Amino acid sequence: MHTAVIGERPRVDLASLGRGTPAPDLRGALAGEREVWFDGGWQRTPVYLRASLPVDAALLGPAVIEQLDCTTVLEPGDRAHIDRLGNILIEV
Repeated sequence: MHTAVIGERPRVDLASLGRGTPAPDLRGALAGEREVWFDGGWQRTPVYLRASLPVDAALLGPAVIEQLDCTTVLEPGDRAHIDRLGNILIEV
């Protein structure tokens, strides 16, 4: 069976999809720290929970951002910004 529907629906606010409950600040999204190998040596690196990152958060690498299905690594000097939809915009 194949079904197709054409119609109008209310506008969907994409900011409400796929986001957990953001923390009030970046410290609230911090899950801990771990040693990560960068540039030939171990560096103590903060680990953040992506679902808890607040909108407009700005991160400076090194940092690790974890979520259920993906891990994002910011190398030293990388910059990341969380937009209103929860996207991670990374500047290398």
